[in-house]
Amino acid sequence: MGAAWEVMSAWAHDGTVNGYSIPKKFYALLTVVNIRVIYSGITTGFALTSTKDCRKLGAAHSWRTGERMVLNHVWGLLSDPESEWKTIRKENCTIGRCYCSHVLLLAAIPPLAGYIGTTQVGWQIASREIHKLTPDSALLIALLSYLTILVAIFSIGKLIQWMGQTYGAKQSLPQCIALAAYTATPLLLTGVMLVYPMLWLNLLIGLPALAYSVYLLYTGVPIVMGIKKERGFLFSSAVLAVGLVTLVAVLTATVILWDIGVGPVFTN
Repeated sequence: MGAAWEVMSAWAHDGTVNGYSIPKKFYALLTVVNIRVIYSGITTGFALTSTKDCRKLGAAHSWRTGERMVLNHVWGLLSDPESEWKTIRKENCTIGRCYCSHVLLLAAIPPLAGYIGTTQVGWQIASREIHKLTPDSALLIALLSYLTILVAIFSIGKLIQWMGQTYGAKQSLPQCIALAAYTATPLLLTGVMLVYPMLWLNLLIGLPALAYSVYLLYTGVPIVMGIKKERGFLFSSAVLAVGLVTLVAVLTATVILWDIGVGPVFTN
């Protein structure tokens, strides 16, 4: 956090970002927004880990038991998805417990692996030169990526609940967020490959993980939402479309930020 704060301070004093000059009013607004996003994300994370749900989870289970609970869901979704979805539905987890026992942990894998990969290993693109990011730049990107994952899971869960009315499904928000969170499990797990940020390797591992996440979605929607498979297929397709739109929105925002100079800083 200290490194990220130093980056923000440097922006505030120089008035430029990676050598690009931008209007002072917009620049000040951008700086404030970035600071608030990082601060709100960190405080939200601490708030989630200090909620009653997390305290109850810690009191009811030892560390070993809590760890086993998370691993059981992960392994179950990979080995026997239908049975595991039924188990997840019966749990009726709250939002806080779902985040504490699953989302906060797995969502940290891609940003952490990406930070290590981009600062310590590096990557090559059509040349022998190895590209790396500065620690400050990689830290800021990792923090924003982590917050994006947390917000995206909640947002998609909220949209699932809202769309459920169209398909005759009336599930609570925690159940919908659990559906979104556990569907993303394969993608979050394969985020560990970002330790070695080579495009061909990440595509080789990431595409099958994406396909399996789609399979989990189509398998889990009818079970968790309590609707027939025929409607579940249509519902799953709608959720998949929402997920793709969310991904495009995030990529578009990233391109816009990079275009105005708020992008990665390379060591060389």
